[in-house]
Parts: sequence; C-alpha cells; structure tokens
Amino acid sequence: MMKKLTILLALATLSFVCSAEKGQSIMFEEQEHPITQAPAVEEQSQGDRCEALSKKIESLKGNPQRRHAAMQQFKLECAERY
Repeated sequence: MMKKLTILLALATLSFVCSAEKGQSIMFEEQEHPITQAPAVEEQSQGDRCEALSKKIESLKGNPQRRHAAMQQFKLECAERY
C-alpha cells in the first residue's frame, strides 16, 4: 500500500514538473478581441463602404458562396441607402 502511494505521488510530481517546463500555453496569451478593439482612425464613409462592397460583389461572380456572403453584408449595411 505504501509503495503504491509513493509511486502515485512520484507520478503526480513528475507530471507537474513536466507541465511546468513546457511554459505558458498559447491559449492564454493576451489578444485583442475584434469587438473590444478601438475603431480604426481612418474609417471609410458609409457611401465609400457600400460602393466597395458592390464592386466586390461584381468581382465575385465565379465564387457563389463568397458572393452571397458579400451580398448579405451589403443588404445589412447598405440597404437603406440604395
């Protein structure tokens, strides 16, 4: 019984030491989330943004999924303008 406890304790200590040597996980690195980021200094006007989206829609004629996504974005952002 004592031998099993000693082995178990040694394995637990070994696993703790091994995990400590690996360093900090990249999962917990400080990153800015897109929602919490400050807005860009040079933002496009709404008209320029809508015009760029319409050009993007035209350029994506061979890519139906990406074109559909751009069209949905255009509807959300520019529907009241046009």
